[in-house]
Amino acid sequence: MIKKFKEENKRELLDFVKIEKEINLFIIGDIENYGLEADFLDFYGEYENGNLTALLLRFYESFIVYGQGNFNGQDFSDIIIKSKANMLSGVEKSVLRIGQWIKLNEKRDTYFAMLDNKNSLYKGPLLDIVEDTKLPEVEQVWLLQKEKISEFTNTMPLNTIERKYKDHTGRGFNIKNNKGTIVSSAETGAENKGSAMVLGVCSDPDYRGRGYAAAIVSKLCDTLLSEGKSLCLFYDNPKAGKIYKSLGFNDIGIWSMCKL
Repeated sequence: MIKKFKEENKRELLDFVKIEKEINLFIIGDIENYGLEADFLDFYGEYENGNLTALLLRFYESFIVYGQGNFNGQDFSDIIIKSKANMLSGVEKSVLRIGQWIKLNEKRDTYFAMLDNKNSLYKGPLLDIVEDTKLPEVEQVWLLQKEKISEFTNTMPLNTIERKYKDHTGRGFNIKNNKGTIVSSAETGAENKGSAMVLGVCSDPDYRGRGYAAAIVSKLCDTLLSEGKSLCLFYDNPKAGKIYKSLGFNDIGIWSMCKL
């Protein structure tokens, strides 16, 4: 049985996804920040024998799926097919359940890693030059990612990034050169009461190899850990993974993203 959730179902939904709060930080963040009835999102639950077993979230033109155990997924696939969605994401095993019923294109897998302590964070002098990214500086960060970072092939629209600064679902830190230009940056997204996602870690190619990214990520993580939040991130670059693991991040799963 499939049920579309309304605001009165908020507690049931949060209790379900908080069993794995790091994996579900996008879903938790959307519930806490926007509720269950905003026009750009929908929440659907799959039930078996009266028990909630899986969740499907529509956020604009994309979906996130999360399931516990061997949920069916066929009814979710019908909802996705009828929509105009262009992306499906989630833990690999949940995405593959949907893949039994619909064609998934260009599946991209990344490691999903988590940090919940400060023990291995960088503590050196570079922290003194790490600054908070202010809203008027977001466009400069966006241009750095878009124009100079070849790995960033799907940079989010500028207004989407600015929105998270305005509604406090994300923040950023940066290092500037002696001309005041941002040359290294990292951000958070999907912030909620218990966790946040680390995003957009990058350095201008002319400034790599100086430890800037490690310093910024450490400052960001130290700040949020002090607020009682755990940190998560995606990576698929072994070199980046080595840096994140040196800071204390541990892999907890595989996150899959597929075009529809």
